[in-house]
Amino acid sequence: MTWLQDILFKLIGILAESGPYVMLGFLIAGLLHVLLPVSLFSRIFGRVGVWPLLRAIGLGSLIPICSCGVVPIGIGAYQGGAGVGTVLAFMTAAPTLSPAAVLLSIKLLGVELTLWQIIFVVVGSFVLGMFGNRLFRGYLEKHNPMPMLVQLETVPAMRSCCASREHEHSEPATSPACCGSAMPEQSAAAGDHHHSAAAGSLHQRLGRMIHWVFWDFGPSVSLDMLVGLIFAATVLTLVPTDWIVLLTGSRTVWSLLLVILVALPVYTCSMAAIPVVFSFMMAGMSPGAAVAFIIAGPATNFGEMNALRAQIGWKTATYYFVALLVIAVGAGFLLDHLILPALPETITSPGMHVHASHGVQSWLAWASVACLVGMMLIETQRRVLRIPWFRWKSCSENIPEMSHARERL
Repeated sequence: MTWLQDILFKLIGILAESGPYVMLGFLIAGLLHVLLPVSLFSRIFGRVGVWPLLRAIGLGSLIPICSCGVVPIGIGAYQGGAGVGTVLAFMTAAPTLSPAAVLLSIKLLGVELTLWQIIFVVVGSFVLGMFGNRLFRGYLEKHNPMPMLVQLETVPAMRSCCASREHEHSEPATSPACCGSAMPEQSAAAGDHHHSAAAGSLHQRLGRMIHWVFWDFGPSVSLDMLVGLIFAATVLTLVPTDWIVLLTGSRTVWSLLLVILVALPVYTCSMAAIPVVFSFMMAGMSPGAAVAFIIAGPATNFGEMNALRAQIGWKTATYYFVALLVIAVGAGFLLDHLILPALPETITSPGMHVHASHGVQSWLAWASVACLVGMMLIETQRRVLRIPWFRWKSCSENIPEMSHARERL
């Protein structure tokens, strides 16, 4: 039983270290959720071109969305006439560049590593989108010849992947996206309509924000985080540190591919992946491997890839998967071999800022742990126990192809 206790203590330690920053990220995500108008979606996506591509990447850096949420939004935008490359660029940038994920990365991994991560994601998303628009230019006109910029009436209304049962019924007016974001069914001309979350008095907005954070978004992300952290705590407890350094700290292409391979079956959203990466970096993982994990890990789970294949095509899904791997491996290799060796020694040890300054009060850390554990229990009841008044479906269950893929897996 000693090793089980060691795993538990390691898990609690990671939660206490990252908990306050995770909760702060949740609150920022909730604030953006109630402030961003839904009409922003209808104006952001064009068919092809540089500006629609840049706008899609910019939107991805603003919206609070988990990794599973980019699939229904991306498919809806594509069916509304957006370019294939533009959609893929948005799906690459959105989970990693969300304000909550960036804030958590700054606190745990350091400003410098987070800055390079953002640069690689922005540049990689843009290049991926440009090549995608060129490769699939004829494919868009042939398979999706829609005249309007963004018109999502072809997308069946889906419940939020983080939403409760009160929104279960389908509505013809809107198609709620993952994690509470919503997509307008009308075209851009009717885009001055706002989501109910972005309207109302200050008191109403605050109530909606708290409900969304602690009942919808937070529990879903927290449980995904728990799965990844249990995996990390188990590895850190049972695998000797020398092995971790050898496998993930050797700064080779093979170590980068190994990190991505490990991330494939362990689905985590971006916010959940950052504490996992932080714990591995403390054991010797190279910064390049950490960035590769954050870029590729949350976006390459099999269910979402299968949904993309079914809705847009296997060629697009294959291109997206391969391009993500190239971006992740390229970013990790450049960071380890060209960028960090040329920078001061202090920058090569991101994450040490957390250990160097224990500014987080112990009571705040343990209060954050209590909130996270409570949200994990809520989501466990929804997914496992399935108590009727806790009924909930993930976004993968909202997309039939993803449900079938999960059953096959």
